[in-house]
Amino acid sequence: MKWKGGEKLSLKRRLIIIPLVSLVIIIGAAIVLGVLSFFKLWLTRDTGEGDDTGKTIGEQVGEQDGDKTGEVAKPDVIELTVSGYFGDASDYPEYKEEWPKAMEREFDIKFKVNYPSRNNYMEKVNLMITSGDIKGMTLLFTPDDVVKAIEDGTIEPMDEYLKGNEVWESLPEEMKKMYEYNGRIYAIPKGLTPNMFTRSIRQDWLEKFELKVPETVDELELAFQKFTFDDPDGNGINDTYGYTSSFMWNLQDIFQAFDARLNHVGESPVTYDPNENSWVDSMLKPGMVDCLSYLARHFKGGILDREIFTNAGNNMREKVLSGKCGSTFYWYDWVYSFESGVWEYNPEAKFANILALKGRITANINHISYSNAPYVLIKGTSQPKEVVNWFVNIFFGDEKGHFMGRVGLMGEKGFDIEGKTIIIHEVTEGKGPPTADIVNEIPRFSRTEYPYFYEYLDEDWHKEYNLRMLKKEVDMDKGIRNGILYHLFQNNQVPVSESYAKLDADSKKLFQEAIVKAISGELSPQEAIERYRAQMKAIGAQEVLDDANAAMGLEVKTRY
Repeated sequence: MKWKGGEKLSLKRRLIIIPLVSLVIIIGAAIVLGVLSFFKLWLTRDTGEGDDTGKTIGEQVGEQDGDKTGEVAKPDVIELTVSGYFGDASDYPEYKEEWPKAMEREFDIKFKVNYPSRNNYMEKVNLMITSGDIKGMTLLFTPDDVVKAIEDGTIEPMDEYLKGNEVWESLPEEMKKMYEYNGRIYAIPKGLTPNMFTRSIRQDWLEKFELKVPETVDELELAFQKFTFDDPDGNGINDTYGYTSSFMWNLQDIFQAFDARLNHVGESPVTYDPNENSWVDSMLKPGMVDCLSYLARHFKGGILDREIFTNAGNNMREKVLSGKCGSTFYWYDWVYSFESGVWEYNPEAKFANILALKGRITANINHISYSNAPYVLIKGTSQPKEVVNWFVNIFFGDEKGHFMGRVGLMGEKGFDIEGKTIIIHEVTEGKGPPTADIVNEIPRFSRTEYPYFYEYLDEDWHKEYNLRMLKKEVDMDKGIRNGILYHLFQNNQVPVSESYAKLDADSKKLFQEAIVKAISGELSPQEAIERYRAQMKAIGAQEVLDDANAAMGLEVKTRY
């Protein structure tokens, strides 16, 4: 094994470098901020190390006698339908073919993997379910997909099958309850990793105008005006602007600041409001008029990208990466991707991130999400109890099983485990292997507990990456303690309502129409909102709010 520069790296040094770097970083952060996030509480009870036998929880459970999961027979086959399995459908066929064989050798269970192409994945999966072409554990994309599948009667709950499964019982409560509906578990999350959107903003442009990183929407507006009208890139041409978005997806922090928050994906104002402790329609909140006026003013002045209504996600990202747009609201880690991308145009470019913008509210502004795509059990699957239990045991309780599901093939084509370091091999010049992407990170097998070492990347890269991971954890912890961030759990992301699936598409369409008319100036914000209110009342949207609040024992605070 070699560093990028070619220096031979001994096994001893490999196993020491990453843990030492992590240890030093963690100790330093602890001195400044104290004990890191509540995430650590999970790790103290759920380390994945097992007991003094040295075996993982999965290994212990698999060997038990008596009335435990270890007594559940292995299924003849575990069928998986997934997206992103070693790339898209036509990518890396040799990896796609070898992985099920490797899993069978390791666990003495046959694996069958279906991998429809990413394009129109859910449409294809729904057709395959309807035609009976797939069974077993199937990956869907969103909570909405799960609700629809429940209503269609194509999936079955798994809680009865999982009773007594020690691996399942040892997982964090949020993971176990993420897809619980009416007391039944209808899906198992692909993983459990905290994540969030933050506003990425050009720090070098802020510094040019002697501005601090904005904390409020008013400070943000001043920065955007400078970015648009005062030639931040110094080329003497009026070719820069403040911010961009793909519809409202990348403007959520601005809505939040005006106390007019949207749902967790920015596509609907029907949302759980932690400050109201109620399911509300934010279009009817007092701050929505001010928010839409703010956005309309920027749209008219060219401060806000005038293509926001037609941008796809890749268009939004490219506009920031082009070096001409100063900001967007996107995944936390993208602040680094934007920075390195803009270096092509300006090697001095720097980005900062803003965890939450203050405005009409100063507490519980932006959310940390633990959502992860759901695996459902298709109704009619053979040996359902065996399939569900061994799916959980292998991917969430067994060290090798988890990383084979997450990373891919063990050995020279993929990765090895040395101690608690995951060695990612160089399979082509300067490039690692494709990943299986069957499951995602969970606390027991987190990147903190099991750091990655990439053979083809140097020490500086590993050090920088570990710093970033720690900064993210520290930022989230600090935001929670300061009260500006809150945890938006899965059961607060989608309304529990029989009317929701029926009315959701229509209500989102009405929201989109109102937003376009208000921001483009076709209607005033007040006119657009009143028209929206009447339309929502006419389609019976009140029932969604009534059901959602009743299901949680909460007061209804929005009336159309």
